[in-house]
Amino acid sequence: MREVQEETGFTVSVKKLVHTKFNGDIQYFEVEIESGGPKIQDPDGLIYEISWVSFEMLQELPLTYEEDRDFLSRLLESGWTTA
Repeated sequence: MREVQEETGFTVSVKKLVHTKFNGDIQYFEVEIESGGPKIQDPDGLIYEISWVSFEMLQELPLTYEEDRDFLSRLLESGWTTA
């Protein structure tokens, strides 16, 4: 996924689609990191940090789209893991 590599520095492969919103205009995927490392390359200035956070930290994290917190929390509560 070129967009991920361009904005984060990671080369990834898509495992599956996990969520869509705005009539499919925004899509969320489960991916596997193949190579690379964190490097912010965001011309729009929307990415401030690249990091893994705990479920507890997610509850306090400032998000561009506040409604994403509910989706991400439900995903984690359903047993989805990053392992």
